[in-house]
Amino acid sequence: MATAVSSDRQPLADQEDVAAYLQVPPRTLEQWRREGKGPRWAPVGRHVRYAWPDIDAWLAERARGGAS
Repeated sequence: MATAVSSDRQPLADQEDVAAYLQVPPRTLEQWRREGKGPRWAPVGRHVRYAWPDIDAWLAERARGGAS
């Protein structure tokens, strides 16, 4: 019996979703994973998945400029 996904959870993102969101080629994400850079990711079977909160946190860590 499948359980319903909680309505407060966002679906996981795949490499193409994240590449489009960050406006970088998918190959850049592959390179970042090999180098231990980029947003957190998780292997799901043979697939790579990202959680949107991890992507937002990764971007926030890199934010620069603006008022201090």
